[in-house]
Amino acid sequence: MLFNAYAGRLWARFLQQSRRALATTTGLPRDVAASPVRMVFAKVAEFQARGVVHLHAVVRLDGLDGPASLPQPGATAALLELALRNAARRVTIAVPGTRQVPARSLRWGRQLDLRPIAIDGGLSEIVVARYVAKYATKAAEVAGIDLGPIFCRVCDGYGAHPVRDQGAGRLLCRRCSGTGRRPDIDLRELGDHARRLVETCWWLGGQPVYAGLRLRRHAHTFGFRGHFATTSRDYSTTLTALRAERLHWTHAQRAAGLGLEPEAVLVVGDWRYTGRAGEAGAV
Repeated sequence: MLFNAYAGRLWARFLQQSRRALATTTGLPRDVAASPVRMVFAKVAEFQARGVVHLHAVVRLDGLDGPASLPQPGATAALLELALRNAARRVTIAVPGTRQVPARSLRWGRQLDLRPIAIDGGLSEIVVARYVAKYATKAAEVAGIDLGPIFCRVCDGYGAHPVRDQGAGRLLCRRCSGTGRRPDIDLRELGDHARRLVETCWWLGGQPVYAGLRLRRHAHTFGFRGHFATTSRDYSTTLTALRAERLHWTHAQRAAGLGLEPEAVLVVGDWRYTGRAGEAGAV
C-alpha cells in the first residue's frame, strides 16, 4: 500500500534522475544538455492481481522544437536506455515508520523491461500503441475490487470534525457515526485478499505519520493516488485538444442527422442546480 501511495513521487524522482543520467552520459552539464535534448514520456498505470501498481511508459528524446525536431546527434536510443537503467537502480524514497510499521526505503523492482521502438522493423509504434491501450483499460478490478471511494465525504474519513470554538476538541460525525466510512459500504462482498488490502490502506490512513498521503481517500484504489494515464506537456496533443475534437465530431454528426450543415446548428448548454428529485421546486 505504501508503494502504491508513493508511486507518483517515485516516478517523478525517476524522471529527474534519468535526465541527470542522460546529461552525464552525453558529457554535458545538465543545463546545457537540456537545451538540445528533451526527454518526454507517456505513462499508464496497471494494477496487478496482487494489488501493486505497475507502470508502462513510452519515453522519447526530442529536439529543441518538440516532436517535429531531432535531438543532437549523440542522443541515441542506446544512450536513453543506459540513462533509464542507471536511474531505475539509483532512485529511492525513504518512508517513515511507526511502532507497528518499520521505516523502509522504496525503489523499483527487478522487472525492468526496456525495448527500443523502431518505425521500420523491430517493435513498431503501432504495436506499442496497442500495448499501451491494453493496459490503460485495466483498473483495480483485476485485483478483485470493484468499489468506489469508501470514505465519508462529510468528515473526510476521520469520523469527527474539529470544533474551532472549543479548543482542540472534536465533534463526532453524524453522517458516518464516527466510523469515517460511507454508511452504505460493505466490504464483505470483496475477496479476502482485496479486503485485507483495503483494510490495511484504511488503517495506515489513520496513522499520523502518513496523514499527508490521504490513504483513506484512496483505499478503494489500494493507496494509488495518481491518474491512470499521464504525459509530458510536449509529448503529443493535449486532453483539451482531444475534448475539443470529440465535441466537434459529435456536433457534426448531430447536424448530419438533421440534414443540416454544422454551422446551421446552435448548441446551447445551460445547466442550473434547482434541487434534488422530490424536493419542492426541483426539476
